[in-house]
Amino acid sequence: MKTKLGQNIRAAREAKGLGRSSLGILLGVDGHTIYRWERGETVPRIPMLEQLAEALGTTAPKLLSKGGV
Repeated sequence: MKTKLGQNIRAAREAKGLGRSSLGILLGVDGHTIYRWERGETVPRIPMLEQLAEALGTTAPKLLSKGGV
């Protein structure tokens, strides 16, 4: 089940031209973890959400918003 957060993560990742594995390397997590976030199976914890937003060139509130990134 996709969530808005997951959709926003994927859109921001793709806009930056990053693959899941590349983003995972930047964050120190497995590419499968990124996949699970994008699918809404799990969500990043708050500190990781902030690192994720920084890596994607956005903010945590924008990743969480309904309006998208």
